[in-house]
Amino acid sequence: MGGGFLYGYPVQDVTRLIYFQFGGLTGTAVYLMPILLILFLSMFFFILHLKNKSWKKSKKNNFAVKKSELIKNIFINLIFQSRTNKVPFAAVMHSMIFIPGIVIFILEFIYFFDIYILKPLFNFRLLIGHFYLIWTFTIELSALFIIGGIILSLYRRLILRPSNLHSERSDYFFLAYISIMLILAFVKQAVFINLNNFPEFEKWSFAAFQLSHILPDSYPHALEFIYAASWFLFNIMLFSLFIIFYRTKFGHMVFAALNLAVTPQSKISGKNKFLYPFDDKHIFEDKSMSAGANTLTGFDRKDRLEIDACIRCGRCHRYCPAVISEKKLSPLTIMEKLKKLSDRNRLSDRFIPDTFSFEEINSCYSCGACSELCPVLANPMKKIQSIRKYQTAMNGNVLPEVAEVFNNIDFYGNVSGSYDRDMKYSTEIKVPLISEVQRADYILFLGCRGKSDERTISIINKFHQLTKKAGITTAIIGEEEICCGDLLLQQGNEFLFRETALKNLSSFEKYRIKNIITFCPHGYNSLKKEYSKVLKDKFSTYDYSVFHYTEILNQILNRNLLKINKPFIKNITYHDPCFLGRYNSGYKDPRSIISRISDGIFFEMKAVRNKSGCCGGGAGKFIEKERSGTRPNDIILREAYNTGAAVLASSCPICLEQFSDSCKTINDINIEVKDIIELVYECVE
Repeated sequence: MGGGFLYGYPVQDVTRLIYFQFGGLTGTAVYLMPILLILFLSMFFFILHLKNKSWKKSKKNNFAVKKSELIKNIFINLIFQSRTNKVPFAAVMHSMIFIPGIVIFILEFIYFFDIYILKPLFNFRLLIGHFYLIWTFTIELSALFIIGGIILSLYRRLILRPSNLHSERSDYFFLAYISIMLILAFVKQAVFINLNNFPEFEKWSFAAFQLSHILPDSYPHALEFIYAASWFLFNIMLFSLFIIFYRTKFGHMVFAALNLAVTPQSKISGKNKFLYPFDDKHIFEDKSMSAGANTLTGFDRKDRLEIDACIRCGRCHRYCPAVISEKKLSPLTIMEKLKKLSDRNRLSDRFIPDTFSFEEINSCYSCGACSELCPVLANPMKKIQSIRKYQTAMNGNVLPEVAEVFNNIDFYGNVSGSYDRDMKYSTEIKVPLISEVQRADYILFLGCRGKSDERTISIINKFHQLTKKAGITTAIIGEEEICCGDLLLQQGNEFLFRETALKNLSSFEKYRIKNIITFCPHGYNSLKKEYSKVLKDKFSTYDYSVFHYTEILNQILNRNLLKINKPFIKNITYHDPCFLGRYNSGYKDPRSIISRISDGIFFEMKAVRNKSGCCGGGAGKFIEKERSGTRPNDIILREAYNTGAAVLASSCPICLEQFSDSCKTINDINIEVKDIIELVYECVE
């Protein structure tokens, strides 16, 4: 037990003598608490079992997280709260509730272990002496932090009321529930201190000690009743959390923590980030299988966990271009509806038309903002992609202009159809064919815009001249190059995407191509990431490297292979393309190039890097008619103009086309839209 004295008391008496007033029926009930705890825990694990049983009715996952990565995720995502730190106010509020909550959970476990196992079985106590003082101080400090976090949460929900935050009764119920529990904890400890004549060492229970002096000590029997009632009620409420958890924010804490722990880093920031949700390669041969999802069982099990992990914080809603441009889609609404289906175990309810409208799902730009900024990695975009894939692959439910493009790619290998062949782009492009030169440092992948759009063709020619001056040889594949297939994939036509990727990969292998430069970030992402699925299935011994042109151009400038003769003097702002920025973290190279060639001021827009807005051309939207709301490209162009910049720089032919079109239709804005290659060419020429 230990010896000596502390604050004038024997060390073994410096403790919390929990059931000192309990006797008779009440005392018996105290010792039934472990049985009650086991019962509630059993119900908790039974609920998890039912949830897991429901998840298992969905598709299996194709990845596994390593133990070392699991531990790393727990520290980075849970303990250090790396995903919530992006919004300062919410980060402070969440940390004040979550971290102290974990601390109290651990300390309460120690408390129960001490009094129900160590004391009766081994006649030994942990909570005595200095350890007890540290324990009681920590638990009270943690409780006060949680109360502070709850106050901030209420202030945010009732006073600040951000538009992206959707509050429900369950949110307020959870906050009230936790508040009552903490009040009961302080009351029972304050009464305990009062009834024991305010022992000096209980000053470590600093809040309860002060409260104990407020309580009247002339009614000891009443205080004994209050102590017993608060003690029982606190523990019942604590145990009840294990049952009501899945209907409250506590359920989010359980599922979100699990999701943050088991999500591989490669899906957060690595090679598999925003990887399209491919189905089994045999799905198009087996008629009993369906592509995509039209019920909860159509998702994979990780999707189901992510749906249950959603906390409805609204960050996905705040940065979604469909929401900003007043379309019918909100990723927050999508997740809320899916979560309600999951809570009710409605596994057979159809998504379209029972839960969502086609217009709602089809409004997604696949920009990745919702998935990038989700603090619990719930990945709303992947759910939308799976639902859209089902509509395309199983129902043929696509817009007329999209169906036409599918046919164009299928028959002609490009978005524009026969027009592309009539252009005879080979006479416009001044880059040699790889079949003629046999060898080149890099192959230029032109993309659909590079075969049909005159300005993009001009930009590619300028890039070729720049690389030639730098002593780097480039070539093109020619007519054997077809559409990269990104539009097919984002619109849910996975079957045709696989066929398209196979044809391009066959051309790459035919000429033993090792290094490819793309001009379109969509092609860059497809060739770099999405083709890997087909590459592994069909070309086990072949591989290649893919670069966006900004990577190569930045290397050329850093190595001083090009001389800047006329620095660009106009003020510049830059727009981050979704598929270069969020999808592939390509933020540094474009800005580095601009800083090397410019003598003007570089202005950043309000929403940049991973929060950058979408130009409105993602997911093949550049070929669709605008049917509702405003155009995202108009919104971004106005934001660029408001920075005071004279030039909006781009590194994507689709963004360039979208913003150039906005310049023609918005009369009160005077700003130039230029590709980074055009800027460099002007400075070098």
